[in-house]
Amino acid sequence: MQPAFSGTAPLRLILVVVAMVSLAGCTLVGTPPAEPPAPTVAEGASIGDGTAGAEADAATARLLGEAERLLDDGDAAGALARAREVQTRYPSAQGSARSLLLEARAQGQLGEFGEGLRAAEEFLRLAEPERDPVDEARLVIAELRIDGDLGGGVEALFELPEALDGNVRVRGLERARSLSREMDDPLLRQLLDEAPRHPWLLPVFQAELAERRILIGDRDSALELVASARALDPDARELERLRAVEEDEVDAREGLIGTLGAVLSLEGSPSLRGLSEQIRDGIEVALLEDGVRGAVQFAREEDGGVGTASTRALESLGASRPFGVVGPVSPVGFREAARAGGTNVPMISPTSDLPSGAREGIYSLTGVDPEATRALARLAVSQGYRSVSVLHSRSPDEEAEMRWFSEALSSEGGRVVQTLSYPAGANDFRNQITQIERERPQALVVLAPPGDLTVMAAQLAFLGEDLEDEIPILGNSAWASDQTLSNLPTSQTNGILSVAPHAGEGYGPRWDRFVAGYEGHFRRTLRDPVPALGYDAALLLIEGARLGGGNASEDVIRGMRRIEGFEGATGTFSVRDGRLVRTHFPVRLQNGARVPLTN
Repeated sequence: MQPAFSGTAPLRLILVVVAMVSLAGCTLVGTPPAEPPAPTVAEGASIGDGTAGAEADAATARLLGEAERLLDDGDAAGALARAREVQTRYPSAQGSARSLLLEARAQGQLGEFGEGLRAAEEFLRLAEPERDPVDEARLVIAELRIDGDLGGGVEALFELPEALDGNVRVRGLERARSLSREMDDPLLRQLLDEAPRHPWLLPVFQAELAERRILIGDRDSALELVASARALDPDARELERLRAVEEDEVDAREGLIGTLGAVLSLEGSPSLRGLSEQIRDGIEVALLEDGVRGAVQFAREEDGGVGTASTRALESLGASRPFGVVGPVSPVGFREAARAGGTNVPMISPTSDLPSGAREGIYSLTGVDPEATRALARLAVSQGYRSVSVLHSRSPDEEAEMRWFSEALSSEGGRVVQTLSYPAGANDFRNQITQIERERPQALVVLAPPGDLTVMAAQLAFLGEDLEDEIPILGNSAWASDQTLSNLPTSQTNGILSVAPHAGEGYGPRWDRFVAGYEGHFRRTLRDPVPALGYDAALLLIEGARLGGGNASEDVIRGMRRIEGFEGATGTFSVRDGRLVRTHFPVRLQNGARVPLTN
């Protein structure tokens, strides 16, 4: 019996296969051809009147689709060309008005915000709300106004309906988040005061400000914002941000520097409490500076103005691992904290003198400044006064000034030919004045604290009046202080040469910027320079962390050593021999003002 297949397929099977292959590419007899797909027609309003016909409607739909795809691909010029083609060739076609919205988006990408706004507003005028994307147009108008700085962008954003197409709502939320991050605090708070309680837009701005407040230690304000936002209808992302604020889990943002600490006396005596409030305000302004805001967290401890409590407050701050500490504000607290063992965290007191025996990394923004008397010595020599008498208080500060001045004058080729001292608080200088007149030096240098100048200046005004030539007077920086210039008659200070950390208006090169930041943030006039000391202390520690390349104590101390010419609100700072010092400039006192000396 032969097998069914002997290596060759049966003829009948081959014929069947061939027939199937032949029929695959042929139309069977009696089967009608398939209809081509019907052309897509754009829905919505037209730019022109009348009807354009099916062909024009189809061409419009095609061009609008191409423009949409080109916009998504970032080809705004190509999208604009397609939109303009619709407007020129097919203005009466169905949905042609949508070309205006596409033009608005394309113009926005091209930076032509005014033209884009014109097109979007024209689209809204023609649109049929039942068939056209009017909500998207409202968002585009807000975006164009915001990006083009055309005014009214925020108001337009808040005009978005509460119920929106999902995609438009997502875009609206992203725009609100981006806008909130760009706003400074005063503008953000003004928006929260004035904006309508939009259920899902307003919480974006509330969450942003809540995060900022918690980062600078203002937990009460932050939680008030959280409660207000939760009462609306925040998006899931805002809900997570609000939860993080409640649970104190907000992280500093990009460019993280770390945590700045402060030891204040807000529960101390009335004077210390007022001082601490001003320092706290200045720190807050510093933390809102461009490049700092969001990159630094703030932790604060209270010492009540008690020295031993300052040490405990410093230890408590250790849990936050601060890269630096502003304070304490009280002298006894600063002295105790500066000598405390177990920590090497850098500290700057804005208000207390540098204590003796302080470890490295302890700084002060007040007290005598070696650079001031060194600048005074250079001023004396530059004016040709190489042989001078010195009258100084026997207080520790002025004794130190005398030493620094004498060393600096000697290094400049001058010499002190006569040294006269007096007990602190003295009110009779007739004996010293007689001796100075007898010596007839080229100039008299007076190193005295501000409190002694009221009596001293009146008596020195008669110095040398019986001589053929009066003896010129050079005074330490106390003479050029606002306190002295406002308290003494101009006749007693006119013509005196001195030095000051800033010769112009204000107290330092960053003064105007600080004042603008303070008054804008707190919405009140700055009436006292003390907050500027807190501002400078905070920024100097932040600068130390940046220059040191890290937020560990040793990094910040290393960075502080490198500070040179840092422009602050109360002067231009450098670190010399472990001290924070200010650059001092020569001035002549005239009519109650500091007049810069140019030579």
